[in-house]
Amino acid sequence: MTTAGSSGPTVTLIHTADWQLGMRRHVFNAETQGRFTQDRLDAIATLMQFAADENADCVVVGGDVFDDNLVERQTVLRALDVLARSPNIPVFLLPGNHDPLDPTSVYKTDVFTANCPAHVTVITDTTPHVLRPGVEIVGAPWRTRRHTANPLDELAPTLTDAGTVRILVAHGGVDTLAGEQQAANVLREAELTALVASKKVQYIALGDRHSTTAVGSSGRVYFSGAPEPTSPRETDPGNVLKVTVSRDDITVTKKKVARWQFINEIMPVGNDADIDQLIAWLKDTSRDNARTVLRVSLQGVVTLAQHAAIVDALTKAEDTYASVTRWERHDTLTITPDDNDLDQMRLTGFVQDAFDALRRDAATDPIAADALSLLYALALKADS
Repeated sequence: MTTAGSSGPTVTLIHTADWQLGMRRHVFNAETQGRFTQDRLDAIATLMQFAADENADCVVVGGDVFDDNLVERQTVLRALDVLARSPNIPVFLLPGNHDPLDPTSVYKTDVFTANCPAHVTVITDTTPHVLRPGVEIVGAPWRTRRHTANPLDELAPTLTDAGTVRILVAHGGVDTLAGEQQAANVLREAELTALVASKKVQYIALGDRHSTTAVGSSGRVYFSGAPEPTSPRETDPGNVLKVTVSRDDITVTKKKVARWQFINEIMPVGNDADIDQLIAWLKDTSRDNARTVLRVSLQGVVTLAQHAAIVDALTKAEDTYASVTRWERHDTLTITPDDNDLDQMRLTGFVQDAFDALRRDAATDPIAADALSLLYALALKADS
């Protein structure tokens, strides 16, 4: 990299975090889980190639490389194999709350230490790593899954303005961001801002929040977000950050690397036109449906025939999407049979009695509503 006047050295890094390799999702079948696992490894290869294409000096990973310390041996080996096959760029891994440096640490296992490529460094303490003269990487690794103190409490007091370009790598929530707990182990925005304002550090690479997020207004403190999304609650996941920084200047550029998406959708289904729109939306070919996780909330009052059409559409979608589930928290779908439903069913005897009981409960009991819909489908099948 070039040296720019009084700014001193300039460094370009790729900031990523929260790979959480080994993560499993209970809504996935075996085939989908396998694809999800492989694509998370492929995202690493993608970001490493991006680092090479951008002539980056290093890659920093802000914690939670693995989903936990007890991940399968194969997960560790495959991750290290991806890094070994990637361009030979220095990579710095920070242990986070999912993979802390406790006695069971994955980073202390024989399988990791024996296979870790030479260009990969685990940040095991607060000692600075000199990337090249005038540029250093320093981090605050987690040593237990549940910190009782701010992870920077040990490191921050030791930092001085040494006239270098210093990259600080840390992991944890920040007290000023929505949804973060105001606990002792949460990072404090005021402290982060003070560190960059005093030029003790020139960039703070954070992990833990899976959405790309700037912290404060300095332009020097960021969560990169996870390279692949993990939840529909995430607002901007699936990115890595290219950061070019000197003591006086900084440029941060977002790069999308994700292939997966998690979608929460609230759909009105109160009439035939709404249901046609739902069916068309589920058939939308602009998405990579095999890598799309849907959670759908249905709202409206429908007949049995309309409900049967909805169930059929969702069932077919399950065969093409990674996952389709109902978002029950916001689901207000109610089934109210009309005269046409009753005419088609032509029930008698105890079946009519069961229908009447289910009809009575369907408005407040989702299980009764599903049973009512199933009874309707069976009745039509028997009559055909």
